[in-house]
Amino acid sequence: MIAFAKDRKGEVTIDTSRVEILYLYRVTDPVKCQTKDYNDIFQYGDSFSRFFCYNYFLIDSILCSPDADKNPEYSPIHLNNKYHARASYLEFDRKDSKFIETANIGSILFQYEEERPEQNWTLTDSSMTVCGHECMMAQCTFRGRRWTAWYTEEIPVNFGPWKLGGLPGLILRAEDATGNQFWEAISIRKGGNPLKRRVADVVKVSRERFLQEEKEYAADPIKKYVENGFISGVSTKTGKKLKGNTAFYSPLELE
Repeated sequence: MIAFAKDRKGEVTIDTSRVEILYLYRVTDPVKCQTKDYNDIFQYGDSFSRFFCYNYFLIDSILCSPDADKNPEYSPIHLNNKYHARASYLEFDRKDSKFIETANIGSILFQYEEERPEQNWTLTDSSMTVCGHECMMAQCTFRGRRWTAWYTEEIPVNFGPWKLGGLPGLILRAEDATGNQFWEAISIRKGGNPLKRRVADVVKVSRERFLQEEKEYAADPIKKYVENGFISGVSTKTGKKLKGNTAFYSPLELE
């Protein structure tokens, strides 16, 4: 289950997007040897930015529609089964230069904050065209992964997908050396959507604890739901203990 923005009591509007970039996100679980494709969206405002799964954006928009409460097909569970959104989002407060990441892990909203980490990029002379823009290549090692990014100075925004940024322009394509993590911009459009910050109903933890919670959940989702008190862990039909499978898992940060 996902906690969406239908309950506005837990959120505050702090900015409006000026430009929005949609990315194809292709991610591979190296253990399961499975690959999944998503669409992600980066919303850039005057002082605040958000990066998250585009299907999460679609579900949130549907839940905020005037007739959402009257349509049974607009329930959060039904919409999540239809759109398969990743229930996490990353915010960046440029005034305080800090990232705020929130994710639903075992039906609990965990959140942590950190100062914007430094990425030591090596610029190159290689170039390519991405989403209609001329891009230059840069490389860096960041938290256990070797990244190759393609950025365009035609859009003077020193951000990109996820936490990648700090280059002379917007990152439109990025891939790690293993090929397990890949983004490429597929659309750039004007903004105009409100940017909201989650301020209630979250459990604030450290980044390390956040990553550990994700790892433990992926190893045994049912165990995590039982620990959090959301299910008993026993089948109502058979009375036997529920057996869980590992979840799809490919963390962006390895350290």
